[in-house]
Formats: sequence, C-alpha cells, structure tokens
Amino acid sequence: MGTKPIPLESHFHNIGVTLPIELKKDGDAFILNPFFDHNQGNVSTKDFHVVSQGVLLGFLKKDIFKNWNLLSSFILRRNKQAENKIEDPWQYGGVILTTWNRNQFASLKFGIYYNKEFFGNYFIPLIGIDWKINKKNNLFV
Repeated sequence: MGTKPIPLESHFHNIGVTLPIELKKDGDAFILNPFFDHNQGNVSTKDFHVVSQGVLLGFLKKDIFKNWNLLSSFILRRNKQAENKIEDPWQYGGVILTTWNRNQFASLKFGIYYNKEFFGNYFIPLIGIDWKINKKNNLFV
C-alpha cells in the first residue's frame, strides 16, 4: 500500500509592467517593474489566499568592462493573507547578475539572488548560458 497523494489546487495570477528608462544610446537603463500577484487555492484541505503588491527597481550597466554587463535590482513586496495576519508583511530582496558576451551568439551569466523570506534569509547562486545556435534555435540554461 502506497501513500495517498496530497490534494493540491492552486490559482496564480500576475499583472506587471516593465518600464525601461534608457539613459544614453549605449544601453544603460533604469528598470521599473511594478507588479501585483494573487495566489489562491488549497493544500490537503487547508485553504490559502495571498495577495502581493511590489516593485522591482533595477539598473543595467552596459560594458562595465569589455564585453561585460551588470544588472542589479532591488525588489520590494508587501503580502496580505486573507485568513491570517502576517506578522511582518514586507519582503525585500535583490539580484546582481553579470553577463559576459563571448560574441553576438553566446554569453555566460553569473550572479546571486537574495530574498528575505518568512522563514529567514534565502540565497541562490545564479549561472547561465545564452547561446543562439542558429536562426531558429536558442539555448538558454
């Protein structure tokens, strides 16, 4: 006899807009991204309903060194839960991501993501590849 699966139902909706504000023709930009999230459902007969509003404030610096770009952002989010009062509804975090453009077809990305979660500090190292294989195929890992 196996264990019964835990029933899960989730409905997630997100509305956001990204507004890049280019500083010069060289590509440097401020990025403003306000967003609204609505997540509702249940896990094993326990209902949840969380509403979040937030904003991402970012800055993209092109060519900090030859073929290197830097993206940094600060993320601020306020959460509300219908059933329970959240003791501290504020979450904040950010990303620092560098990109090395090997050529016009391939780049490597390195960085770190941080967020103040409700259970504590949360860090994720970031590494990625963006490779335009041909006109129709792109690999992004």
